[in-house]
Amino acid sequence: MSYTLSSEGAQYIKDNEGCRLTAYPDGVSGWDIGYGCNSTSGYTFNGRPVGPGLTITQAQADQAFTSQSADAANCLAGACPNPPAPLTQPQIDGLTDYIYQDGCTNFKNSGIPQAVNSGDIAQAATIMSTTPVT
Repeated sequence: MSYTLSSEGAQYIKDNEGCRLTAYPDGVSGWDIGYGCNSTSGYTFNGRPVGPGLTITQAQADQAFTSQSADAANCLAGACPNPPAPLTQPQIDGLTDYIYQDGCTNFKNSGIPQAVNSGDIAQAATIMSTTPVT
């Protein structure tokens, strides 16, 4: 199974994240840049990790977003390969957004994949709405 973030889902993430071309402390996990690409994601720009003083171009921010959102969709596909009922595009977008925000490991450990894989989308939604994104 493969999942793809829709253009509406991508725009939702971009609108919520905003785009900042200079690294800034995110208050949670370290430093962010672009559309929320963070220091814990392992991304580098011109060989530099995300951190104080880093500035990138809009093109670099867009490329990082494309890569990070594809990674999130791939994580979803790996964690929820064959749910009993096919996921709708809004569900795919919401789950991919959650992964984009919280990371693949946190998603896999959240209980959300287990709920999706058992067909309990309501439980997955409850977990998503009650689990703070780190």
